[in-house]
Amino acid sequence: MRIDSRGYVGINNNNPSYRLDLQGTMRFNDWTDTYVDWTGDHGSTVIYPERDWYFQLGFTNRRIGNSFHHVIHAYNIYEDGESGGKKESSLIEDPISKLISINGIQYYINDSVYANLPEYLQQYYKNERFGLNINEVESVFPQLIYKDDSTGNKYVNYTRFIPVLIEAIKNQQLQIEFLNSVIKGQQTNKSAVYEGFDPSEALLQKTVNNPVLYQNIPNPFNQKTIIRYFLPQNFQKANIFICNLEGGLVLTYNLLNVGPGEIEIQANELKAGFYLYSLVVNGSEYSTKRMLLTN
Repeated sequence: MRIDSRGYVGINNNNPSYRLDLQGTMRFNDWTDTYVDWTGDHGSTVIYPERDWYFQLGFTNRRIGNSFHHVIHAYNIYEDGESGGKKESSLIEDPISKLISINGIQYYINDSVYANLPEYLQQYYKNERFGLNINEVESVFPQLIYKDDSTGNKYVNYTRFIPVLIEAIKNQQLQIEFLNSVIKGQQTNKSAVYEGFDPSEALLQKTVNNPVLYQNIPNPFNQKTIIRYFLPQNFQKANIFICNLEGGLVLTYNLLNVGPGEIEIQANELKAGFYLYSLVVNGSEYSTKRMLLTN
């Protein structure tokens, strides 16, 4: 240790450039609180990396626990979730019905939360906010709730709602496509739709020389669904192949009859999730459609 004529202290450093200039690693042991109370050039405490732009708090195997902030400015924020870190993965089940059970709310923050903040920040926290009913979220997505055992407070991870919303949009799109197929097929009998009734015999008459694959009905389904098709007179071999989204073949159906036909799929034959099904005739794929099995 060296103290120069200016009163600058160097630790493992004979030429300190700061009032306390440490070269090496510093460790605090058996301490509870450290206060940094110095006003920098910007009117507040400044901690920054001197040699480059990396500033790291914690390591992968020694991560920081709770960190409390009022405002964070960042160009990029990443959340751990690389493929190598995932132990198991599966599709999000029944996202739409779960989201329907959650209400968006408008609310104000209690005054006690921001009472000690500067006035300009208090004005910001007095504004009305939008969020979700936390108890409703916990009832359907407990994975998105964090509870602070020291206070009993619960918090919602809004970022991790994004995959749920993506799957819900995809699910909803399937339903929209199904309704469009009903409209285009001039289907007016709602009960017949769910029984797999042919919505357009006129369409079959126009395509007697070409294979046709219809959207499964109902879609989404949770008990059984029917896939209808039409095969022309000149076909030699025809199949319907059902694959998962990774491209894995899960079911194969051999089609033998000429003209209109259908296959029935029971829910217990598949796991819940999205599937692709294709009509292949004489070695050529004519059409591929999507279907969704829910719990």
